[in-house]
Amino acid sequence: RILADPQVLARHMVLVSDHPRYGKLPGVAMPIHFGGYARSTRSAPPLHGQHTREGLKGLGYGDKDIARWQAAGMIRIPDAS
Repeated sequence: RILADPQVLARHMVLVSDHPRYGKLPGVAMPIHFGGYARSTRSAPPLHGQHTREGLKGLGYGDKDIARWQAAGMIRIPDAS
């Protein structure tokens, strides 16, 4: 319903991104807009678990911990394909 809201449409706030799994995904832009700058999407929404490995490594966890948690079903990391 938000994508059809008159205010959203009048302010050109609907943006479409290309998602690797789901194709074209509409979304709503930030409500704050600075004149002279076009609204755009930088990237599609991430896949579920797409940044899990990087986040855990950033917290100091190693590959063995991450592999063990993934094997136990505690975390989900999508295939790279």
